[in-house]
Amino acid sequence: GKVVIEAMASEIPVIVSNVSGLAEIVEDGINGLKFSVGDHIELADSIVQLYRDNDKRLKIIKSGLELVKSNYQIDDVLSKTNRVYYESITVQK
Repeated sequence: GKVVIEAMASEIPVIVSNVSGLAEIVEDGINGLKFSVGDHIELADSIVQLYRDNDKRLKIIKSGLELVKSNYQIDDVLSKTNRVYYESITVQK
């Protein structure tokens, strides 16, 4: 998931397979495109869509950047990471 978030933050349109983790971040047609796992034709179609449709590409880039700005700021990420570490330490005791 980090690679997708970094791409969005860098204003790069993303195309992901519809697997857990990635599918939860990307809304198909909104902030990225999704394709079925192993479906190379669907992946190729998604690439062509972004290549040919400038408006769609720009919309996806803008929505992806907005998602990152509203949900993945470094302070929030660090806080969540620290909480996970703390919870895993207290569970083990």
